[in-house]
Amino acid sequence: MLYFMPVVTSSVAVALMWQIILAGGDYGVLNASLERWFGITGPDWLGDPGWVIVAIAIVTIWSSLGLNVVIFLAGLQTIPPQIVEAARMDGAGSLRIFRSVTLPLLSPTIFFSTVVAVISSFQAFDQIYVLVNPKYNDGARTIVYQVYELGFQDFQFGMSSAAALILLVLTLLVTLVQFAAQKRLVHYDT
Repeated sequence: MLYFMPVVTSSVAVALMWQIILAGGDYGVLNASLERWFGITGPDWLGDPGWVIVAIAIVTIWSSLGLNVVIFLAGLQTIPPQIVEAARMDGAGSLRIFRSVTLPLLSPTIFFSTVVAVISSFQAFDQIYVLVNPKYNDGARTIVYQVYELGFQDFQFGMSSAAALILLVLTLLVTLVQFAAQKRLVHYDT
């Protein structure tokens, strides 16, 4: 339940919580802790264009970890124990079993998780918008924010539609590349 809690929590609530944690100066929980425990002055996580990507990555990884844990747990449960037992009887150690049995049999799960993560990264908007308003920090600008800004702030609906179409084509191309690579990297046989 603790792993999955961030997945079912509102993305705005998650962003507001992380905004308090990553706030700059002495106001942020993380920077105050770094200063108190290690004597390190933390960066301006949400204000510095160089650190904002790191902050967004931390929030995204934390908020999607629960879904990936559930997906990989399901993938691990589909591995037949007879195959692992046969590898052990043949003298394979834990590392060899992981590399030669577990990883190839988990490749469909890894592929699915990667495709979902890439598609959701192209659609990133709400957490970034609440965490760091991209209008004031160019390091946090995304294509989806550009679509929003063109359509709902500048009222350039044609340009907004074109940007959305570019986003669709880009997402489609990356997904097609992933499916093409899947033929060599994903093993469906047990």
